[in-house]
Amino acid sequence: MRRLLPIVALLAVPAAASAQDLNIREGDREAIIPSQQMLDQAYNGRFHYAPAVRAGDYVWISGVVAGAWEGEVLDREGFAEAVRGAFQVIGTTLEAAGAGFDGVVHMRTFHVFDHELIGIEKVEQFEVIAEVKDEFVPEPFSAWTGVGTTALLPDRGMVEIEMVVYAPR
Repeated sequence: MRRLLPIVALLAVPAAASAQDLNIREGDREAIIPSQQMLDQAYNGRFHYAPAVRAGDYVWISGVVAGAWEGEVLDREGFAEAVRGAFQVIGTTLEAAGAGFDGVVHMRTFHVFDHELIGIEKVEQFEVIAEVKDEFVPEPFSAWTGVGTTALLPDRGMVEIEMVVYAPR
């Protein structure tokens, strides 16, 4: 499996015995922290962000990037594998929030359509993302906004996926 974004890879480490034990609550908001490594390197680290935040009955998932981490040009299958890895990371975060893909109400994707390491066109990129999304997110389908951009952090990132999830307690 291709490597995911180093920041994203932090999420992919095995969750703590109870990932919810790492979550940080302040008033009505709760920062969702799926692993000790994510707590140390992301939340308390250089960028000071939470992989997700719960506010009331909603969970906002921070952007998770899929890309060509080995520097190879991705064909349809390679791009699908990278996107699938991003959805797996999102699943880990949802689990730490006590939520699931069945509550997704909105997905926003940011695309570097003309990235030098992607070998498929814009419409095919959307088709691949839709196919992979359907492996994880059941009907009824969520809202989805796709936004083109010139670059992502990191440089080899091709698409960043964020979600809003309805997850009543």
